[in-house]
Amino acid sequence: MVLNYGKKEVEELILKFDEWGKSLGTRKLGRILRKEVGNLIENSNEKVILDFRGVKTVSNSFADECFGKLVLDYGIDDLKEKTTFKNVSKEIDFNLKKAIHNRILEVEH
Repeated sequence: MVLNYGKKEVEELILKFDEWGKSLGTRKLGRILRKEVGNLIENSNEKVILDFRGVKTVSNSFADECFGKLVLDYGIDDLKEKTTFKNVSKEIDFNLKKAIHNRILEVEH
């Protein structure tokens, strides 16, 4: 999405996870969304906003397949630089952090 502010254009990339459901639970869906996030990262210099508004649950399998493997693909530092999370509940935050942490440990050992 490109927003125009006078002569200045501001590009904002938002991936709305609720477009894939209120409950994100399968590895298959995690793989699809990992590729989607990866495409946005690769094709833009802008930070990608990962918006979880409307999402009620995220399974451990989905979190690992999508975000754990994004850590393997990009590394945690690049992923932090290129993405930001928005509207994440405590429960979803826990599952995302756990998946990311487990993959970081895997890389370190």
